[in-house]
Amino acid sequence: HYDKELHGLSPHPSKAEFLTVGQDGVLGVWDIEARRQKRYARLECGADTVAYNNGGTLIAIGMRNGYLLVVDAAFAPVAKT
Repeated sequence: HYDKELHGLSPHPSKAEFLTVGQDGVLGVWDIEARRQKRYARLECGADTVAYNNGGTLIAIGMRNGYLLVVDAAFAPVAKT
């Protein structure tokens, strides 16, 4: 979220990782121990909130356009360059 604001952050219920979303429309998965981004996905628009479900298998994203997006936590990563 280097060019916009970070709006949502959610820790995984059992793994050492957390999610972030922001106005830049990026869903990021971060490794707490390595202190780096593991993978990311581009969203249709910016997001205000994000959360794992209790089992850590689903991700709910509150989008800025008013939609609620629910995705599998094992979403395919976008290749990092």
